[in-house]
Amino acid sequence: TLLLYRDKPQKARELLLITRKKNGDSGLFAAELGSIYLKNNEYQKGIDEFLLAMENEPEKTEEYRNYLQNVLVTTEQMDLLETT
Repeated sequence: TLLLYRDKPQKARELLLITRKKNGDSGLFAAELGSIYLKNNEYQKGIDEFLLAMENEPEKTEEYRNYLQNVLVTTEQMDLLETT
């Protein structure tokens, strides 16, 4: 995720997805990928990844929920979250 913070989110996404596939774990790096998607205005993908992260790491559900509430600020974005 270091690439994400160095303004290379596409490369970070690519590497995380490759690693996920190689490990055979469809939930690996869900929160990191969710953050990347949300920063790129891919809201549905971001929400889906964070819901997956909540399933895989239930102890972090509140943290992820707070993050989504801070990032999804428009009515349309919140409606998408509620619908999903």
